[in-house]
Amino acid sequence: MQLREDFCDDILSQLCDQWRLRRGVLLRWSLAWNLQRGINEVPAALRELPPLQSQT
Repeated sequence: MQLREDFCDDILSQLCDQWRLRRGVLLRWSLAWNLQRGINEVPAALRELPPLQSQT
């Protein structure tokens, strides 16, 4: 499955032995992955994400 392979390459390969991912990080990554591939039919959890807030 391409989603799993891309997630491992993009996220898991960057982490050390001990790590924790927040649910929002996973959902946003998944949403971006789908949208980059032109997949607009995404699960409700992805459609219902609140907008990102600027950290400036």
